[in-house]
Amino acid sequence: MPRLSIYKPEKSADYRFIDRNIKETFQIGGTDIFVHKYLGPKEPETGTPSQPRSVSDIPETKIQDLLFLEYSDDLYTLRGIYNVQDLDFDLSQFGMFLQNDTVFITFHMNSTVEAIGRKLMPGDVFELPHLKDEYALNDFQVSLKRFYVVEDINRSAEGFSQTWYPHLYRCK
Repeated sequence: MPRLSIYKPEKSADYRFIDRNIKETFQIGGTDIFVHKYLGPKEPETGTPSQPRSVSDIPETKIQDLLFLEYSDDLYTLRGIYNVQDLDFDLSQFGMFLQNDTVFITFHMNSTVEAIGRKLMPGDVFELPHLKDEYALNDFQVSLKRFYVVEDINRSAEGFSQTWYPHLYRCK
């Protein structure tokens, strides 16, 4: 009689069952996060994506859009989960510095690939719509958006299921 094991070399029905439940958890308990997909450097003259070459070959003065310079016009909505934290200011030096302005957001792996066509990568920009500041300097007509750039992405340690396959990404 063969030994019982949940792990199998191929992703089985057990993996797909667990993955659907994890996806539903993010759908119910997560928050919307808008993703501005990084495309890479563009040719300064034509605006089309360039052939693989060094970013330093494109002069900084030829960048058309300094805020969203090499990003897709499409806006992708993903569901993510993160821990909200207070922002503490470090006043021990001259000026004001934020101590803990790094946010770690967890995403369902297959949902991100399904939504944007690839895995998340450093350079992608997240917009957190629930953190808009509606009361900015008494100008109630404009709300300030909150943006975060992905610095690092990895498989989350808590995202491995009993089948030993990963289900979650953790973005810094």
